[in-house]
Amino acid sequence: MLPSIRKTGSYTAPKNIDIRPLIEQTEKLLSAYKEVAPKAEAFDRIADASGNMTMEQAAKSLKMGRNTLFAWLRTHAYLDQANLPYQDYLARGYFSVCASIIKKGNREDVYSQTFVTPKGLARLATKVGAT
Repeated sequence: MLPSIRKTGSYTAPKNIDIRPLIEQTEKLLSAYKEVAPKAEAFDRIADASGNMTMEQAAKSLKMGRNTLFAWLRTHAYLDQANLPYQDYLARGYFSVCASIIKKGNREDVYSQTFVTPKGLARLATKVGAT
């Protein structure tokens, strides 16, 4: 660099720069983006949707069985043994719990059901697919 500055008074880049590798790399990145963009848009639509899903619906969306999903969620400490989500995951908005009363003869039992939110489904799609 110093000899170039001494000769010309300024530094100029060499004129024989091969930009073909940069063009090839840019084309590869662009094709990868075109492939992934629709999936990313669908993922964002799911995460921004409203309405909760039952565990069975969530399991079908994740291409697994309901009991397999419950077992995975318990193993990875999302749900306790009663299949209710831990408070941390409720607070993050991954799950919701709906309580209802079921009449059995003369008595009434309280029943809790866990639902997966769209945000939770998006999270599970990334986690379940990674394992």
